[in-house]
Amino acid sequence: MNNYLGIDCGSVSIKLALIRDGHARAKVYLRNTGLIPTVKEGLRQLHEPEIDGVGVTGSGKEFVASLIGADYVDSEIIAHAAAT
Repeated sequence: MNNYLGIDCGSVSIKLALIRDGHARAKVYLRNTGLIPTVKEGLRQLHEPEIDGVGVTGSGKEFVASLIGADYVDSEIIAHAAAT
């Protein structure tokens, strides 16, 4: 199985989405109460022990990417364009 995690680190909310074998399997939406505790809580809620790759976007992308060792970091504009 291939598990990929997407994290959108906005100033108001943080969203996490787990993609397994090309299909959305789980998602978490949390109010941003601080990047570290909110991302940590989101990861806890997903409770997926094995992640093959992580992509991060949003206003806190650089900080969160460095904390978790993200494989891909890009702007919201590029992320929106890629999704359409």
